Amino acid sequence: MNMIRLIAWREYMENVRTKGFWVTILIIPLIFIGMYFLQSALSNATPSRYFILIDQSGQYEDAVAVAIEREHQRRILQEFVNYLMENRKETDLELTAANASNAADQLVDDVDADEVAALDQWLENGGLDYAVAMASPYLRDDIEPFEQPGPQFIAADLPADIDAKATPEEIVTALRPYLTGEQDISLGSESGSLFALILIPENIDGDIARPGAMPAAPGTNRGVQYWARNLTDSRLPDAIIRSINAEIRESEYANLGVNTELVRNVQRTRMPISQLDPSAAAG
Repeated sequence: MNMIRLIAWREYMENVRTKGFWVTILIIPLIFIGMYFLQSALSNATPSRYFILIDQSGQYEDAVAVAIEREHQRRILQEFVNYLMENRKETDLELTAANASNAADQLVDDVDADEVAALDQWLENGGLDYAVAMASPYLRDDIEPFEQPGPQFIAADLPADIDAKATPEEIVTALRPYLTGEQDISLGSESGSLFALILIPENIDGDIARPGAMPAAPGTNRGVQYWARNLTDSRLPDAIIRSINAEIRESEYANLGVNTELVRNVQRTRMPISQLDPSAAAG
């Protein structure tokens, strides 16, 4: 055993002495970092993405609309946070970009379904202009005004020759050319590629997973079906399923006679974490 360890150690030391070893060690983390920033940049630069929603259950269309509106609000607030961070006069050691972005995320996550419209109205009525005015003593002079990003996910109509009441398999087969990019989807006078299909089957409540139940077998297509070529961008499906699950739990609380307001207050209780940059100047 000692001889094996000695041989392995010698081979390792020979690798360490080579230039290729250190190049690999240094490049791999840079590749991962570059992939992360590239994905973030592409996400922000991506044009409008068209999706089709088919809710055969007739129960969760509003939850999907709330999810998409909430993600739009999240994008606006994150862009606004970046705007403030880029134009501030001084660097605050405790106010890093990560902390500011997390605060924006937390604000959106704390907004309930019945409060999304109120936040949307606040944004439309110049709420961010008021926020800029309040922050102006801490911002540089002569900065460009903040421009809100437009909606990134836009609902498209189902093509006229496709029946929304058909079976999920038939619908997916009919929409496959649009989902694969072979055909463009029309939206008024515009057209573009179909980014995603959100398909909610008629008897979807039978797929609700409850404590103690056996997990669904892989490949059964249970629950909400999210069809898209780009499955690496999980913002839309994650937002949709969070919103639908929140509505399901709200209904469960009501059926059990639980005070949902107390539950919301408990869910909003949390411990903050401050992400600090040791290289930033103290001030």
